[in-house]
Amino acid sequence: VGIPARLAGRARFVGPLLGSLDLPIPEAIEQMPRDQPIVYFAMGSSGIEPVVIEILRAFEGQPFRVIAPVGNLLKARADVPSNVLVTGWIPAEKVNPLASVSVLHGGIGTLLTGCLAGTPIVGVPNGNPEREWNLGCLVRKGFAVHLHKNRLTPGEVIAAVRRLAHDDAARSRALAFRDVCRRWDGPENAARYLEEHFG
Repeated sequence: VGIPARLAGRARFVGPLLGSLDLPIPEAIEQMPRDQPIVYFAMGSSGIEPVVIEILRAFEGQPFRVIAPVGNLLKARADVPSNVLVTGWIPAEKVNPLASVSVLHGGIGTLLTGCLAGTPIVGVPNGNPEREWNLGCLVRKGFAVHLHKNRLTPGEVIAAVRRLAHDDAARSRALAFRDVCRRWDGPENAARYLEEHFG
């Protein structure tokens, strides 16, 4: 699995450019039991509240512990299962690697964080075409499931999570792509490009 160093025209591939929060991992996450696989469920800043709530509730009784930094998307208090921990913003680049599977909305920052964590990904996009394309790329790399909005149900999400949680081949491909991504210093490469062309 590789990434082209050259792109058409004046474009330059620089690697992942991600925001990071200078925050510690919350104590509730540090103390979460590790008796079951962990699922990381993040919908960025644009998740749709009813969809988020339905997926959270679908984890009830499932053999997972769920870390869900979706508190900013919930306008009203939502009852969530006991195996789900809802938080506000957290340092995703530190927390996502704790998971066996990530459930993500397809935004490029959220997806690249999942890629750098080396986790297989269940994609639940909210209809934005860019997110559909992003997820399609990872499906072709063999470690993601893309649930299209016309057949996106909580049951389908849970079925995909269960499948990927036990898919050794998908996990191996995710780890291989993680290693490719880690070879690219996005901020350094972007700074060098800007200096060369505009400095």
